[in-house]
Amino acid sequence: MADWIVWSEEHEAWLGPNHQGYRGSIVAAGRYDEDIAKRIERNANYRAALPQAVAMPDPLPRLTL
Repeated sequence: MADWIVWSEEHEAWLGPNHQGYRGSIVAAGRYDEDIAKRIERNANYRAALPQAVAMPDPLPRLTL
């Protein structure tokens, strides 16, 4: 289930869908599976003095129609 998002400290924005660019709005952020989001976070923070990315559960409620 794609219910994780990734914040980029470097870009001060959310990682977009399909790892494509960055978005200023959390609504436009890409949604990722937990393992993929954590891998993105781990790769971005590898050998960084300060965290460059933070993966977190999506705080926005899912709308079902």
